[in-house]
Amino acid sequence: MIKPIILVLLLVVFSHSISQAQRRWRYGWTQAQRDSLNKVHEEKTYKNVLDRIEKYKSNTRKDTITTLRLGGARLTSIPDFVFEFINLKNLDISNNQVLRIDKRLNRLDSLKALNISNNKFQDRRLRIKKNKTIELL
Repeated sequence: MIKPIILVLLLVVFSHSISQAQRRWRYGWTQAQRDSLNKVHEEKTYKNVLDRIEKYKSNTRKDTITTLRLGGARLTSIPDFVFEFINLKNLDISNNQVLRIDKRLNRLDSLKALNISNNKFQDRRLRIKKNKTIELL
């Protein structure tokens, strides 16, 4: 009988200490500290994307790549090297500053999914003509 009571007390004490740590984490940081941490995270993510882009560019077998993830790369347009991937099925250019959709996307006959969310398109209406393969936009 005594052992279950001790176990319950330990669980209560443990859960209380976790909630205190969570409160310190949530409320103990200043806004400047949270902003600084977010900036470090964004820079690390950006560096990872740049590394990934370099790997895509240096790939000598571009016909074997079916997915390009360029989200968060701070792009203002779709890079020219994207159009070298003739068997591309998935293209993610989300979270950039792309202003317009390149007409050359119509030449990517295998393209099935295009993620263009969170960009800064100039036109409110986007037109992707002639491409009959895109299933997910």
